[in-house]
Amino acid sequence: MHLTKKGYFKIGKNGYLSRIIMEKQVGRSLTKDECVHHLDKNTMNNDIENLKVLSRSDHTRLHQKGKEVSEETRGKLSESAMGNKRSLGCVRSEETKQRISKTKMGKEVSLETRRRLSEARMGKTHSEETRRKISQSNLGKTRSEETLRRMSEATIKAWEVKRERINR
Repeated sequence: MHLTKKGYFKIGKNGYLSRIIMEKQVGRSLTKDECVHHLDKNTMNNDIENLKVLSRSDHTRLHQKGKEVSEETRGKLSESAMGNKRSLGCVRSEETKQRISKTKMGKEVSLETRRRLSEARMGKTHSEETRRKISQSNLGKTRSEETLRRMSEATIKAWEVKRERINR
């Protein structure tokens, strides 16, 4: 365990002590969108009573309260909210795309993440070219019974969510 420059205890490469403590407390892994807030603003105080889980946007808002933000910074924040800020306006090489793809391969995506992605895509459609590319990339692929069952469940769930929105 070591202390980072910003004053957080870190275990290994990605393990912040406050996140590990909170994950144990809530009984699950925190999502990438969840932050652990230190109520007394002392990052070295990792008592469970001092920790609170917040969404990344709520955490940022809390720390920005009362601060002046320039128009330029507002624009950057707005752009980053629309997608991954590291990739905004960035053109990736095929090699980089393949490396990113390999790191994501085989990783499980939680049902909550799938639900959020599904809701984010509601009402959006792919262009004809994108549909053609997806179709071509799926040619010759076979799916396991488990994958087909999960796809069916996800499709049914998506339609239920869509129906709920329409009925509101």
